[in-house]
Amino acid sequence: MRKYIQLGLFDDAVETRANLHGVDDWPAMERFPHNFRKNRVEQVVLQDLSQSLSPLIITGFTSLDYIIDFVADLPVNKPEKIRLLLGSEPSPARRAEYSLKKKKFPQEVTDYWLNAGISLRLCYKIILIMEMIRDSRLQSRYISDEKHRLHSKLYVGDDAVTVGSSNFSYTGMRKQLEANARFQSIKEPKRYREAKQLAENFWALGEDYNNHLLGLLQQLLKVVTWQEALGRACGELLEGEWAEKYIKTHMASSDKELWPSQKAGIAQSLWMVENIGSVLVADATGSGKTRMGAHLLRAVMDRIWSTGRVRKDITALVCPPGTVEEAWSREAAECGLPLKTLSHGILSHRGSDKHEDVIKVIRRAQCLAIDEAHNFLNPNSSRTRGLHGNMADVVVMFTATPINKGVRDLLRIVDLLGADNLEESALALFHRLEKRMNKQSGQLIMKREERLEMQKEVQRFTLRRTKSMLNIMVDQDPGSFCDDRGIRCRYPEHRTKTYPTGEDYRDQQLAEQIRELAGQLKGLVNLKSGLDMPEYLQGIIDEKTYIRGRLQGAKGLALYNIMSRLRSSKAALIEHLLGTEEASQRFGIKEKIKNEDTGNVLGSLKGSADFVQPSSLKDMLPSWLTDHEEHRQAVFKEVSIYEKILHRVDKMSDLRERSKAKQLSS
Repeated sequence: MRKYIQLGLFDDAVETRANLHGVDDWPAMERFPHNFRKNRVEQVVLQDLSQSLSPLIITGFTSLDYIIDFVADLPVNKPEKIRLLLGSEPSPARRAEYSLKKKKFPQEVTDYWLNAGISLRLCYKIILIMEMIRDSRLQSRYISDEKHRLHSKLYVGDDAVTVGSSNFSYTGMRKQLEANARFQSIKEPKRYREAKQLAENFWALGEDYNNHLLGLLQQLLKVVTWQEALGRACGELLEGEWAEKYIKTHMASSDKELWPSQKAGIAQSLWMVENIGSVLVADATGSGKTRMGAHLLRAVMDRIWSTGRVRKDITALVCPPGTVEEAWSREAAECGLPLKTLSHGILSHRGSDKHEDVIKVIRRAQCLAIDEAHNFLNPNSSRTRGLHGNMADVVVMFTATPINKGVRDLLRIVDLLGADNLEESALALFHRLEKRMNKQSGQLIMKREERLEMQKEVQRFTLRRTKSMLNIMVDQDPGSFCDDRGIRCRYPEHRTKTYPTGEDYRDQQLAEQIRELAGQLKGLVNLKSGLDMPEYLQGIIDEKTYIRGRLQGAKGLALYNIMSRLRSSKAALIEHLLGTEEASQRFGIKEKIKNEDTGNVLGSLKGSADFVQPSSLKDMLPSWLTDHEEHRQAVFKEVSIYEKILHRVDKMSDLRERSKAKQLSS
């Protein structure tokens, strides 16, 4: 019977062919180290070398960065000596330039690496390598005979020798399809001795390269312009490669590999925690924030441990109950993170028996995490007040809902994250805005400079990657973005699709009449609090221009509120006109659908008829905003227009709503 195999849409070509042709029987890694699926040559070779007293590495000179990374991380006393024999790379079939003068090997190596450059992440390790050379712990050689270039790849340890195609590089040790053979001294003593003899013979033929290598390393550490240094540092910080080894070394997770976007997110968040003290992770939905968040919290606590700042060693997470809480607990267990999860619900209900216990845990937490952070923007709610007593060294907040309701929400976020590490100028700005907002009943208009300054400060502690940004990262390395079942992940392309809304000609006529009536509104409901020039705009904007803008804005908002709710449904427009309670009664909705009533512009407008707000701009305002009788008449006229709109919406059928419901259910 023919065996059918499920293939992934984004499988690598070689893996797809392996699945199709049933190529699943590979030799043992301990005898033939290779790179395929989860197998890596470095898993075997690096262990052999690091556990030896005097290992010998024979590889091409383009592997220098990988060599530095590996050797600098070896323990201080073992191996006692490391020997490095550098070979040449194959000459390209076609050269870009032709010359009768051939380069000497040391110059060829120097030219290559000065052109390629080396990661800033390795700068400290380069210094360690230079010290190892001066202390004679690291010895390096090369073969100078131009007619007999060295192209071997041999890795000699005390107990095993590996020979084959793998260069001592990231691609050779991890990525490329390589063929290597490994001979162990116990199982294959003759092959081991012969392979080792071959390597020792090559070593004996070599000339000293230490001085050349020291000179090259010194040039790689040369002073560069601040623009180049800043650009490279920013690139490495954003890409997050510097944190990959830290994550791999310190995380006690299973074999589930983090996505590149998650590794980069952890790296950037760690930088914010280290420099700002807190971080808001606001990546798009479906980006893997829970898994990334668990590893981030573990990394934060490891950092606290390593710096000796451990106080209570509690990591507390406030999150929604049920499946979300279970997901956090599962990911925390995977990465070895002791995590105390606390429910949103218990924090919201002060009458709960567990409420005080939750408050105590929050106050004791050294690292406090908050999931679904957008639910904590109301400063008067019980759950938000419960968080303000925390004494955490680090606060990490997560949300997939953009914080886009304006300055008020951003100020609430700053309150929760803690402002201890903000710049003095930022604290002064936030304090000034908070004070002004309280004066203006929660409404705040900012100058352009203030808005830009606030955005700049918020960006300092916010990690935000949109779906399109994450898709770009996926496209760069699609094979690294797989779920736990091995299926590749990517946000789908969004394609808008129109559909008929099903209303009849009569409904369309009524909608046109409503649109015409709404265009006659002055927007008095939006001017109830009065119209006065804000203090911070005085002397900046012309008074007449300000008045004209406010009047046009009030009129436009009134029109928008009518039409946007009409597009939504009859119920939404009736709620806007008469309030939530009246709309629920009219449509037979018995259960409570909102925590508080909204809408009821008719009631609000009628209540404002006898009130004219004082204004310093009185002489420049239209009389219906300053004269009591004219204001009352204008309000009644506005009420009459709203009532005509209500009369027409009552006449409309439910064909549009039924068509939408059918579309959603199909």
